Amino acid sequence: MPASDWQADGLCKEYPDVDFFPERVKDAQPAREVCDRCLVQKECKAFALADAATRGVWGGFSFPEERDAARETQ
Repeated sequence: MPASDWQADGLCKEYPDVDFFPERVKDAQPAREVCDRCLVQKECKAFALADAATRGVWGGFSFPEERDAARETQ
C-alpha cells in the first residue's frame, strides 16, 4: 500500500492539537496514546523505520530516539 493510502486513514489527522513532533521524547505520550488506537499503526511504524531522516512520533514510537530498539524487535 503506498504511503499516501495508509496516511489518509491515520487517526492522527483527527487530533490537530496533539504534537506529533515534540522536541523531547518524554513529551510524546499524548501522541503515543493516539497511535495506540490507530488502525494503520503498523504501516506508519514501518514507514518511519525505512526513513532514516524521520522525526517525531510514528506508529507509537519516537524517532530517531527509539529507532534502534524498534528495529531489534522486528
